[in-house]
Amino acid sequence: MKKGIRSVITIRYNEIKKYFYSYFCSNGLQLNHVFIALLLMGDILFWVMQMVVHGEWMSGYFIKNSSDTGMDYFNMLACLDKHNPYKMQVNYPPMCFLILKFVYRLIPASFRGRDANGFYYRELMHAQIIYVLFMFIAFYCMIELIKYSYLGSDRDKRLFAGGIVFSGPLLFTLERGNLIIISFIGLLIFINLYDSEEKRKRWCAYLALSFSAAIKIYPALFGLLILYKKRYKEAIQTIIVGLVIFVAPCMVFGGLEVFQSMFLGMAAAADLQQIYGMGCNFSFSNIVNIVGAIGRDTIEQGYVLKFIVPFVMCSAVFICSKEEWQKIFAIALMCIWLPDFSYTYTLTLFILPFICFLRADKRPDVFRFVYGVLFIIILIPLCLPSMEYLEWKIERPLQPLTMSTLIENIAICLLTVCILIEDLCRYKKV
Repeated sequence: MKKGIRSVITIRYNEIKKYFYSYFCSNGLQLNHVFIALLLMGDILFWVMQMVVHGEWMSGYFIKNSSDTGMDYFNMLACLDKHNPYKMQVNYPPMCFLILKFVYRLIPASFRGRDANGFYYRELMHAQIIYVLFMFIAFYCMIELIKYSYLGSDRDKRLFAGGIVFSGPLLFTLERGNLIIISFIGLLIFINLYDSEEKRKRWCAYLALSFSAAIKIYPALFGLLILYKKRYKEAIQTIIVGLVIFVAPCMVFGGLEVFQSMFLGMAAAADLQQIYGMGCNFSFSNIVNIVGAIGRDTIEQGYVLKFIVPFVMCSAVFICSKEEWQKIFAIALMCIWLPDFSYTYTLTLFILPFICFLRADKRPDVFRFVYGVLFIIILIPLCLPSMEYLEWKIERPLQPLTMSTLIENIAICLLTVCILIEDLCRYKKV
């Protein structure tokens, strides 16, 4: 009986697969064109919906507190009023402050050194202009790298880059003023060059990865790709270079003691998330919280559920997958799932496997179509209302759960499960 059901399912799957292949081939279509079109339509639809509801649902995707716009950038700028920002137990690596130190020096001395908060600098005309210029340069570099990464005609490159620039995670990054945009640029360089046959290009990739990790730490996990290519000597050299780039900026801010302050700041930031709510958070811990909230129950999260389970799932995807984009997805997923909180801007990491996915085998396939659609759901800004009624554990949460966050978390989980199912099917065939 079981064999009969299995054979029927296999036949139906093969029929659907053949239909997809024949449809796209007979009509001269490429799935990549469909995906780019869907991405652009999703980006445009977001702004159309905002006009319909007069911007009322914008907080359904961005931070609810509109007075906090850009404060990831301006708060860091304010920390530089002191020679050593780590006296305040901030949770940013020293490379972030070293980058902004150059920006800080562009502000006239008469406006600096007042121990002011980030709101003071956000209202300052000089700081505003520099912020706009800073983001403009960063986005321009990113656009050029995305166009370089995509394999296709010039028109396709421009359309794809436009779809990515107006994607939800990058809009969220712009709204926050978060330096993940600089880290992401480094990762784009790494993904494009790490597998080059030229040693010079590979070392450009390793330096870019080291710089990226010095800003956000977790991009260091992408070094697993070097190990996967069995370049063990280059991997060790990259680790050494990465440590030097990570540690060297400490000398500007008082030495190695900054790490103690940084880790204390990280712990304090993690504790603070308990009163924020479940919105704009894509960590595995938050997924468990959402499941508990839907069931009106509290799920106790120990070390196993918070770290071991997501680590095992990500490792399974990385080890079992044969395709490059799936391994990159597994690493990006690990960077997002393992921390206690991962805001929407961390979803920019999924742009990396999406690029590699589009330039991989372009044959029409059911799995490929599902993957592309799920990637697009994750990346487009969703204009959907709040689900604050599920925040029964927290009274008046600062960032309540939204339908956008819920749907995108579901899409991430489905994409992970689909990859594991495809890998399982492949091994069964073997």
